[in-house]
Amino acid sequence: MKTSKDAPVHLISKWIFRKGREKEGLEALKKLAAEVLANEPGTLMYRVHTPVVEDRGLPPSLPASVPQEVVFIETYANTQAFLDHVNGPRFTRFVKEHGALFLGPSDTPGKPFIQVQFLELQTGFTREPPRVNGVALYRIGPGRLEGSWSVSGHGINGKTGIELAEKKGRNRSGLPGQYDVRIWNPGTPISQAPFFTGTLTIKALPDGTDPRMESYALTWTRPDSPEAYEGLGLRRKDSDELTVSYWNQVPPAGSTQPTAQAPTNRHPSVMFEIIANKQGPLLKFYHSLFGWNYQFGSGNFAYIRFPGQPQPLLGGIGQANPSEPGFEPGRNFYLLVENLKTTLEQARKLGGSTYVEPVAVDGYRFAMMKDPEGNIVGLIEPFDSSTGPQGTQKTGRARARKGTPQ
Repeated sequence: MKTSKDAPVHLISKWIFRKGREKEGLEALKKLAAEVLANEPGTLMYRVHTPVVEDRGLPPSLPASVPQEVVFIETYANTQAFLDHVNGPRFTRFVKEHGALFLGPSDTPGKPFIQVQFLELQTGFTREPPRVNGVALYRIGPGRLEGSWSVSGHGINGKTGIELAEKKGRNRSGLPGQYDVRIWNPGTPISQAPFFTGTLTIKALPDGTDPRMESYALTWTRPDSPEAYEGLGLRRKDSDELTVSYWNQVPPAGSTQPTAQAPTNRHPSVMFEIIANKQGPLLKFYHSLFGWNYQFGSGNFAYIRFPGQPQPLLGGIGQANPSEPGFEPGRNFYLLVENLKTTLEQARKLGGSTYVEPVAVDGYRFAMMKDPEGNIVGLIEPFDSSTGPQGTQKTGRARARKGTPQ
């Protein structure tokens, strides 16, 4: 039977840097947060805040903030998880080594926290903002978003603006239609900016004033002449803005815009389970391999939550072939990883093994591993499911498995 000690613990804690020690203290807190994330699965949220000092058009704080103030907002799976953190080796070592960077109650050395308040959650939510290349975008006006865009190898790591104009002759919520998308680097003329490939996903808001959720593959080249801009559906303007038109219907003849897509598939797989013979060792294995944190529910079931992501989902139904690893009758699931080789090597070090070496097929790369209990787990690198399969539907995956690993 659950008790009050099984309920999540929410708290706000307030600390104050000693004057002149802010930078040193903040660096130490960043390291502490990273250690907590890696080693304390019962710590569900651990956020460190300092007062806003730049002009963002916000009203003044009430009461006025103390410049050296640090505010922690924390959530723990239960009372024991909180006690494990506050009495654990990471936090106690931090207080011992860095407590002098902070003022304590009545300036007591070694006690950095001025105020701690435990809270009871009554209602509310946390909304994940839309993201571009994994970086959050925030709405700053009708059809206008602003955020950061980072593309490796092209030197673009600054602030990027994105504006979606109204569809041609249609309400924005109607499909199909034509979008005008303007993308710019503030202070950088288009003539000097490199062009690159990226993906833009916008999530609709309930009020209907933002575009519906769509994914745009923005493939840009740098034309050498104005005629080349026109041929690619790009248009130079005196304001040095770049306009890109994307059609949700068959584009005009000679255009390089994408054609209409098939109706969106529904009912994706949204949950998986690994049923362990011994739960504890597998919880440790997957936390060490993937950094998973857990929330414990009924029967001590360890839930793994993934906030909303722009990554597309993919499913499939294949013909069983018991002679091929991974084609035994049953079901498989695949976890998204950045690099197959690195993940497989780490899994082997942690007691797992490789079941299927990395394979490239139909526009994506996958592999399969076994965890220490022998459970088969698929691994897949980031992919774009909107392009459709690129191989032979009947034999593409089987041939890839038989062929040379990629």
